[in-house]
Amino acid sequence: MAHAGLIFYLSSIPNLRLGIDVRDADKMAHGLFYGLLALFLAWGLARVLPQWSRVRVLAVALLVPLAYGILDEFHQHFVPGRSMDPFDVLADGSGALLVVAFLWWRGRDRVRVPG
Repeated sequence: MAHAGLIFYLSSIPNLRLGIDVRDADKMAHGLFYGLLALFLAWGLARVLPQWSRVRVLAVALLVPLAYGILDEFHQHFVPGRSMDPFDVLADGSGALLVVAFLWWRGRDRVRVPG
């Protein structure tokens, strides 16, 4: 997945700064990037595995970005000028959860037709 690769690349840059003077801009960036990861994952899974239920697709689309965020924070521990931050994982999970909740809400009135 290219987006996961982009996240890994950005987290590998030592001393990365956003250059935006907005409070908690880094947390917003985490939420955005991991929300997009959840969205791309949900779209891909629904397309490749149409036999999966919507609940299963959305559960995976939530849990995989969260696990990836945890692993990414561990990875950043070894990057100069970066550190592990549990609040980054919270922002990652929050972004993924918002997207999954939106997808759940958006699809709540649709009936899934087997076959």
